[in-house]
Amino acid sequence: MPDSLDQALLARTVVVTRPLAQAEGLCRLIDAGGGKALCCPAVELVALGKASVRAMDSQGLAQLDVAIFVSANAVRFSFAMLRSREAGFRWPETLPALAVGPATARALEAEGVVDPQLPPTRWDSEGLLAMPVLTRVQGQRIAVFRGVGGRTLLGDTLRERGAEVVLVECYERRLPDTDSTPLRTALSRGTVDAVTVSSLDVLHNVLRLAGEPQARTLRATPLFVPHRRVRDAAAAMGFLKPVVAGVADADVMRALVAYFRVAK
Repeated sequence: MPDSLDQALLARTVVVTRPLAQAEGLCRLIDAGGGKALCCPAVELVALGKASVRAMDSQGLAQLDVAIFVSANAVRFSFAMLRSREAGFRWPETLPALAVGPATARALEAEGVVDPQLPPTRWDSEGLLAMPVLTRVQGQRIAVFRGVGGRTLLGDTLRERGAEVVLVECYERRLPDTDSTPLRTALSRGTVDAVTVSSLDVLHNVLRLAGEPQARTLRATPLFVPHRRVRDAAAAMGFLKPVVAGVADADVMRALVAYFRVAK
C-alpha cells in the first residue's frame, strides 16, 4: 500500500456497517491503509421463501422483455432462488439484463449473464430510466429484481410509460442482533473518525444502534454514502458531513483517502 494511503488514514477509526459477510473486504483495505476498521453490521439480508418469486423460472423469464437488477444483492439472492426452482438453470441469452451500476453488472457476469447493460454515468433509478432501452416500453413486460421495500420511482415510471412491471422481491433487510457497545463507546470517547453506510435504511439502523446520547456525535462525524440521494437524505436528517463515496470497496477507500488527505 503506498505511503500516501498509510498517512491519510493513519490512526483513523472508520465504522463499517455492511452485513458481516460483505464487510470483510472494506475492513481489510482500511486496516491495510493504516486505519482501524470498526465492524458494526447495521443490516442483515435474509432470503425470502420460494413463494415470493411468482413464475420466475425459465418459463416465466421467457415472458419478459427486460429484466432489471437494482443491486448486487438482488443478483445474488435472485439467482440462488432461480436455481433452487430449476436444476441447471441458465439465464436466457435473448433476455436483456440491466444492472444499476458496475458492481451489479459484475455480479451478473459472475452468474453467467453475457454483456449486462448499465447506465453510462448515473448509477441509480434515474440513470436506469434514462437508458434508451427503457424509454419506449409500451406493452412490454419488465421484471425488477430487488429487496423488499425501497424506492418506487423505477416501477412507477415504467408503468407510466406503459409497461407491465413485475416486482421480484427476493430478500429483505433486517436490523441484526449486533453488539452496539463498541460503537457507542467509540462515539462517546470521540474516537470515531468516519462512518460508512450502504443505504438509507442502514443509516436509520446505525442511528438506532448508536443510541440517542451518541446521536449528536454521530451526526457530526464524516459520513460516507453510496449515492447523492442518500447524501441529501442524510443532510436533511442533520448529518453535517455526508460524502458521496460510491458502492465498491475500492471506491469507498478512495473517498476516505481523499477526504482525510485534505482533513490532515
